[in-house]
Amino acid sequence: MSMQTNTLPEDWFEIIEPGVRRLGPPGISFEWLDLALDVAEPGLAVIERCLDRLDIPREVMEVLSESSGESVRYRHSGTSILRLELPPTSQPGSEIEDALVITAVTKGERIFTIGWHRLHVIDEACLSIAQNRDEHVTPLGVLSEIGDEFIDHIRPIVRECAIQLDRAEAELEEKGRVKEASIGEIRRTLLTIDRSLDPIQTAIGRSMLDFSAELRERDVTSLKGLLGRANGLEQRVHSQLDRVRVLADREHMMAMDEMSTSMYRLSWIATIFLPLTFVTGLLGINVEGIPDADDPNAFLIVCGLLALTAIGTGIGLLIAMKLRGRSGR
Repeated sequence: MSMQTNTLPEDWFEIIEPGVRRLGPPGISFEWLDLALDVAEPGLAVIERCLDRLDIPREVMEVLSESSGESVRYRHSGTSILRLELPPTSQPGSEIEDALVITAVTKGERIFTIGWHRLHVIDEACLSIAQNRDEHVTPLGVLSEIGDEFIDHIRPIVRECAIQLDRAEAELEEKGRVKEASIGEIRRTLLTIDRSLDPIQTAIGRSMLDFSAELRERDVTSLKGLLGRANGLEQRVHSQLDRVRVLADREHMMAMDEMSTSMYRLSWIATIFLPLTFVTGLLGINVEGIPDADDPNAFLIVCGLLALTAIGTGIGLLIAMKLRGRSGR
């Protein structure tokens, strides 16, 4: 079990049990429990104890224990569950990272958050709440800050994809080719984020319905700003996917040009050797009547004629190409 290292001031939290904290940053006047899965004891018992402390029905355990692989929002018996989830992904050129999952359970003026302490999403949300200097933070305001910090963890992956695309484009310009595997890796990462962003936007937007009767103007502004950030991030992902498509098309076109050049060179060689092959094939037939078959100098004469034929064919091709180039102008 990992040891919990808190980054918050000591008067902002109270340790209830290993991995479970009661959070109280400035502006928080309601009950807020936070569970760090990588610090608390394994199993569902610790989640049940936290739900009991907040008087939240255990019926939500079924939702909390399942993993859908994307961000979702549930409502059950007056309880709202918002899960922001980014499936396991990898920044191009690095190892696969763990799934980024934050779950927030709210009921009235009580909130229960579940996540991985090593990601510091909840701690950073608390610091942001304190910096806003809002004396009356609502559970919706907490959800907004958590979503904001969650998106902050996605942005570096998109930024790294953009850097890798810059390098791939430079490599394509310099070397005329780029590793197909690297393009595919960037594309897979961007598609993973893209598939996760839409449920995140939907989940954040629909969460406003749970607090429709208690919304403050500041909460609405914060939530709209969060949706705006998610929309902007989605547009960045789409623009990077467009760059991937253009890069793949350019690499394919340059590969086809290279293949065409190779085929063009082969056609030149075939054109030069075509008459030589015909002559040698004709003289190589095993029948009587071939002129000068017994002449000791016939072989040298034939070789000389073949060399002159090859040279003449090559010169003829060069002249034809020059004439074709002039007519094309």
